[in-house]
Amino acid sequence: MGLAVRAMPAVVRGAIVASVLAFTLAAAAQQPAAQGDAAQRAQTLFNNGRAALDRGDIAGACSMLSESLALVKRPSTLYNLAQCEAKQGKLRSAAEHMKGALDTLEPGDPRVPLARAQLAELDQQLPRLALQLAPGTPAGCVVLVDDVQLEAASIGTQMTLDPGEHRLVVRVPGREEAATVVKLAPGDRRSVTLATGAPLPTTSSSPPPAAAAPPERASNTKRTLGWVIGGVGAAGLVAGGVTGMMALGKKNEMEDNCAGACNDAARDAADSGRTLALLSTVSFAVGLAGVGVGSYLLLTSPSKEPASPSVAIAPTTLPRGAGLSIQGSF
Repeated sequence: MGLAVRAMPAVVRGAIVASVLAFTLAAAAQQPAAQGDAAQRAQTLFNNGRAALDRGDIAGACSMLSESLALVKRPSTLYNLAQCEAKQGKLRSAAEHMKGALDTLEPGDPRVPLARAQLAELDQQLPRLALQLAPGTPAGCVVLVDDVQLEAASIGTQMTLDPGEHRLVVRVPGREEAATVVKLAPGDRRSVTLATGAPLPTTSSSPPPAAAAPPERASNTKRTLGWVIGGVGAAGLVAGGVTGMMALGKKNEMEDNCAGACNDAARDAADSGRTLALLSTVSFAVGLAGVGVGSYLLLTSPSKEPASPSVAIAPTTLPRGAGLSIQGSF
């Protein structure tokens, strides 16, 4: 850049230098003007804030005095803003601004004693709270006061807070969040021991235990079969006896109808008698087998079982003789 400027004609170089000098002088002239505007704006806000404070508009006064302080930091603005905030109950912020006013005043300023007295009064009214952790609190504990996390060094030391309600929260890994609300009045000196929350329920990645297997039903089935087969056997014996008696009756009927020569009734009785005799023999065989098998199953199965099934077998008349009908519940 320097080589390029030296290569220009002398007239051009002079014009560039003059332009740069002119812009520099103009910027220097604007700085006092801008500073003067800020100071004037700050003074106007200060005056309006003081007027609002005198007529009881606390919120409006604090807003205007805070805006004035952002423009220009003056002891009078700090002092009046501290008084305004004290009326709002913001004692901690009021004490900070009053201390700022005292620090910016010259040692011989007549306002120094008044600022010191005001700061001492605010310090007396400021509530103080010391937080302690319950014995056995696990490592990694986090404490929050009004959603602001405290430094570990702050635990056990007194902290200044504004009057009113404050929410204290304790967070510990693996435990529920424990919250406590404490209400502080002006001038309170309190100490609170914080307890941790209950342990969170543990979640295991292992699969849930398998459901218990249903009770063994083989013994139930065995005993049920024993009752059914035994019942069929018993009914078979009864049916065998009944059909035997009916066969004897048919034999007597046949003999009565064959006094001289056998008639049709005698032949029908003979046919029915043979059928009933065969049915009686079969029924006795089935009955004996059923009673034997049923008894075996009942004797070899557990004794504690549900109610036994009911079985009923009865003789029935067929077109060419008799038969058995079986009814029951299983």
